[in-house]
Amino acid sequence: MKRIYSYLFCFTITFCSVAQNKLYIHQTDGTVTAFNINEINEIKFSSPEVREFEVNGVSFKMRKVDAGSFIMGMTDGDENGDSYTETQHNVTLTKDFYLAETECTQMLWIAVMGTNPSRYKSMEKPVENITWEDAKAFIEKLNDITSEQFRLPTEAEWEYAAKGGNKSHNFLYAGSDSLNLVAWNANNAVSDNTLPGYGTHSVGMKQPNELGLYDMSGNVWEWCEDFFDFYTDEPQTDPLVTEGDNHIFKGGGWNFMPYYCRSSYHSLPGNIFYDIGLRLCLTIEN
Repeated sequence: MKRIYSYLFCFTITFCSVAQNKLYIHQTDGTVTAFNINEINEIKFSSPEVREFEVNGVSFKMRKVDAGSFIMGMTDGDENGDSYTETQHNVTLTKDFYLAETECTQMLWIAVMGTNPSRYKSMEKPVENITWEDAKAFIEKLNDITSEQFRLPTEAEWEYAAKGGNKSHNFLYAGSDSLNLVAWNANNAVSDNTLPGYGTHSVGMKQPNELGLYDMSGNVWEWCEDFFDFYTDEPQTDPLVTEGDNHIFKGGGWNFMPYYCRSSYHSLPGNIFYDIGLRLCLTIEN
């Protein structure tokens, strides 16, 4: 018997049917593919590259991040890297996951929570002015509505995705070595506070990174699941820091200089909530 592996992206399939010892895969583009059942030993369905969700009329997309290994910490060639707080170490992530294409918008937050805590209000801008506990409460309520298991990304997942995952080009920032192409930061978003350019900006206006993720650098910092801890050079698998005094946020914000917007930036956080938001994560169960 032949061993046939058919990797079928479930977002393209309308339905399957069986007739005369044939398995027919009907796809949304109208094509039909037939397989001889006697020759099929195993069919593996892979997760779609993009999933779209809708909550109370507000939709958002999440992109698949394939599992893999990477060097967490200071990027090679980074003249501003800190070998003490950004100690390089090998990290392996064993599970694929989804990460939201953009930060959580104020529109989505309102659809779930009914309120808007943001300082710079606009429906397409990222929600901000939130604590880690606020982010967790939002996700808990979102999960109640959707019956999904959304969560915050771990710091390792966040950094892996920001650096491009297994498609990484080793950029300093999420998607480029030129920060202004991919991020709202202190060089292009801080001016007279009476002008429209001051503060956060609508999500998804800059170039995405290698995985199609927007604003991983700049605009708002993003809460992670972990507490802060100093790195060691020991290899790690699926790391998560579960104890500490302060939770980590990553990515830099609209009012921060390029140094803080590097994908590898890792330092003890302070209490600056008006430029901190969140990005949703979802584990892919095999």
